[in-house]
Amino acid sequence: MNERIEIYPSRIKLLFTLVSFFIYFLAAIYTCVIAENIVKIIVFTSIPFCGFFIYEIIKRLLEYKLMLIIDEKGLSLSPDKDEFIKWGNIDGFTEIKEDDTKIIIVQVNNAEEFIEKETNNVRKKIMKNSLKNYGSPFHISVSEMNVKHNTLIKLLNENLVKYKPDGK
Repeated sequence: MNERIEIYPSRIKLLFTLVSFFIYFLAAIYTCVIAENIVKIIVFTSIPFCGFFIYEIIKRLLEYKLMLIIDEKGLSLSPDKDEFIKWGNIDGFTEIKEDDTKIIIVQVNNAEEFIEKETNNVRKKIMKNSLKNYGSPFHISVSEMNVKHNTLIKLLNENLVKYKPDGK
């Protein structure tokens, strides 16, 4: 049986983030209207950034792209970027909490190979930094996904046991 689990972004979380940024955006505009010179300059510079994030959130809501695939071959962490990890390359999963965000670290047995294969220099630097900070170039943040952290870690561990080749 070919079991394929697809995880998408949570529309509710994205909508909440959109509303939050929109309220901040309106507050920034209001502050620019009533504030003194130096405060007005500081707040005015934040408006384009806020507008950019509102645009990005709307884009994510409209595109509704697949975020994670779990199947018998392995994990696809970024299906649109062809970032695939075979079960044989995964040693396990660990959990950390950074600020209020729970992060799942994908422990791989050949981290340097994955980093060397990466062609995008920015992505390669991010992977190196992640390896240095977390011990792996791959991590999963559940904050935007339509699955709870505990459910995802359980799914990952069950599939690792089920599909990891024996002896690896």
